[in-house]
Amino acid sequence: MSVTGLFIRRPVATTLLTLACVLCGVVGYLTLPVADLPNIDFPVIQVQAQEPGGSPEQMASSVAAPLERHLGEIAGLEEMTSQSSTGPVRLTLQFALSRDVNGAARDVEAAIQAARADLPTTLRQNPQYSKANPNDPPALLLALTSDTMPLPQVYDQASSLILPRLSQVRGVGLVQLSGSALPAVRVEIDPQALYKFGIGFEDIRAALASANAYTPKGFIDQDGQRLTLETNDQARDAQAYRDLVIAYRNGRAVRLTDVAQVVDGVEDVRNAGYYNRKPAIVVQVFMQAGGNIVQALDQIHAEMPQLEAGLPAAIRMQTFMDRSMTIRASLADTRMTLVLSVVLVVLTVLLFLGTLGVISLLGYSLDNMSLMALTISTGFVVDDAIVVLENVTRHVEKGDPPLRGRAARRGSSNQGNLFIVLPDKSKRGHPPSTTIGNLNRRSHFMPGHGSHALLRSAIRVGARPSNAGYQYTLQGNDTAALYDWTQKLVTALSAQPELADVSSDVLLGDLALDVAIDRDTGARTQLTPQLIANTLYDAYGQRPASIIYNHLHQYRVVMEAAPRFWQDPASLRQVWVSVAGGTAQGGTQANTIRVPLATATTATTAAAQSAASFTNQIANTLAGDHSASNGSAVSTGAETMVPLQVVSQTTPGNIALAVNHEGQAVAATISFNLPTGVPLGRAIQVVDAQVRRLKMPPSIHGAFSGNAAQLQNSASSETLLIMAALAAVYMVLGILYESYLHPLTILSTLPSAGVGALVALWVFGQQFSLMAIIGGLAVCQALTLFTTPIVYLTLEQMARRVTAWRGTMPPGHPNTGLY
Repeated sequence: MSVTGLFIRRPVATTLLTLACVLCGVVGYLTLPVADLPNIDFPVIQVQAQEPGGSPEQMASSVAAPLERHLGEIAGLEEMTSQSSTGPVRLTLQFALSRDVNGAARDVEAAIQAARADLPTTLRQNPQYSKANPNDPPALLLALTSDTMPLPQVYDQASSLILPRLSQVRGVGLVQLSGSALPAVRVEIDPQALYKFGIGFEDIRAALASANAYTPKGFIDQDGQRLTLETNDQARDAQAYRDLVIAYRNGRAVRLTDVAQVVDGVEDVRNAGYYNRKPAIVVQVFMQAGGNIVQALDQIHAEMPQLEAGLPAAIRMQTFMDRSMTIRASLADTRMTLVLSVVLVVLTVLLFLGTLGVISLLGYSLDNMSLMALTISTGFVVDDAIVVLENVTRHVEKGDPPLRGRAARRGSSNQGNLFIVLPDKSKRGHPPSTTIGNLNRRSHFMPGHGSHALLRSAIRVGARPSNAGYQYTLQGNDTAALYDWTQKLVTALSAQPELADVSSDVLLGDLALDVAIDRDTGARTQLTPQLIANTLYDAYGQRPASIIYNHLHQYRVVMEAAPRFWQDPASLRQVWVSVAGGTAQGGTQANTIRVPLATATTATTAAAQSAASFTNQIANTLAGDHSASNGSAVSTGAETMVPLQVVSQTTPGNIALAVNHEGQAVAATISFNLPTGVPLGRAIQVVDAQVRRLKMPPSIHGAFSGNAAQLQNSASSETLLIMAALAAVYMVLGILYESYLHPLTILSTLPSAGVGALVALWVFGQQFSLMAIIGGLAVCQALTLFTTPIVYLTLEQMARRVTAWRGTMPPGHPNTGLY
């Protein structure tokens, strides 16, 4: 039984069902998520760790490598990259599309816990992970400025009020603050004053740690009442630390202000943010994959008045980037095109055929891809309607009664539909992004400075940060050789006209001072590398020494040499290391409380020092600080001080600004863009040719990553997709006509259409991309749609013994003989 006939025989039911479909479409339209692209949830998880003062090499070997070993065992992990710089480490994990991001997050958390035993004990906190792609652009940027309030206080307000409120908005994946840091008490130490009093850096750290106990004190039960014990064991601002007694010399108390300047500042002085040339705190809002960007940002804007009311009057909050604006503009333009197309087509049908058609619009979300599909499908639906209505009208004109449905049934029986379901995104290529021309140029006006303007592709494969749209990654075991061959390849690729904005993430211009420790001399002076490293960290690493607990945040006490010292490399000659900071045997256990030696005689023996250190470890455990000092909280006697230059030699050098890993090997990524008119396939061929020409050693190997790698993997899939589409059309037409020959007759019109499509691409300077393939298939479908009724009418006329040539002519034409 014909499905079309059922609806023709029941006109009332058909009308009511159509109205129900329209109503469902209206309701669904109002509830559809709105985004710039369809929901494509690439399972990407970001892991971050931080150790202030650590060099890129140290962070890569001590933090990134242990994490990579444990994270690399997770099932379904397709790509793991890491970037280690001065202090922070960021690992990016991309999983297979078959993995659920929540399940992958649980595996990541378990791997982090397993790796904790291999990580340094000096980490401020355990590595943190987030289900956000660091390569995605933020959806919203806010700037907080103030003319009267210090920037650290503005940061504190943003961290306390804005960050948690925005994180609670549905669809928001990550909120980050930049431009400053939390308030802190900064202790800026004078190394010369320490030497004068015979006090070591570790003694200062021990004194600062012991100034904040904040441990439970218990309670007293008396006559049915409970008295909670409270003490003033918290020093909350710089004033409370200035008079802290750190030692006694000649019966006189040495206070912290005698050797250091104590000020209220920030945890990290080496960051800044600006908005319109004014210092500002920048709030970055990142979306979850699949979230409704427009709805989330609308909710954020709705909460803006409440957020601004909660902030002090001296703080101004401004929005300076909102991705929903471009999305709204794009969707509005596409909607207008769709509406105008529907209106014009319906008017045309009404004018020529005297009746109306109903079009049902369905979609998963309102985005550029779905609206484009709706625009194309509207034309297909209307084309089908025109063919059917024209056929029905022809039967009515021949005398078939329209009211009893005979003409409608006969006319609708000549229609066929073909639906092509595209494969998953991971199995298809992605079109190359349009380059942004002159914006992607290196800046030459500042020596040693380079800038890269990047127009990111709408759908970006992978989570690797880069300076351009496409990447080629080299890997090797020898870091020096890898960096050398990377520079050679960059030089070769920069000379190729098919590539633009060629650069790499290997930056070796960071200046360094190599402090080479003489272990023999250090052993004679009872100094170990651990003591020397601790002293350098105390003086130059912005080392957290204590925690100040508050109702909303935990603020830190940060110690460092005074700025005039950490800004001058010659200050290393003024650093003295205290022998009393630990035993000659060294050790990683720290002490916040130091018990003095019993007698002057036993104080000279290493065994006595080791026994005293063990006693100090017990006291340190009671103090509750697992990463405190080797020194004495209150030193009662001058300590033996050894100049740093006696046990070490300092030489200048260069190191990399960042160390990058892929998998568990050192990697270097070369980024490039495409000049106007150059396809990505051609660029891949050029890169491969230059790699072969350089003849790199076998220990260094390279491969494309990101969009370029996906294009390589999907090149054969595009051809298969076209062949599958043609095969499906042939099968449907063969079933429709019950013939092996007639489908070939219809498909014979496709070569001319394909040539015309290619000529159109060439004339307008477009590339043969995935979008071009979709457009070509749409043209072929439309051509097939209009060719089908011609073949059908020709067969009908040939059945009446009319030649095929005359059968293709319209009725009434002089050559047909049909009147």
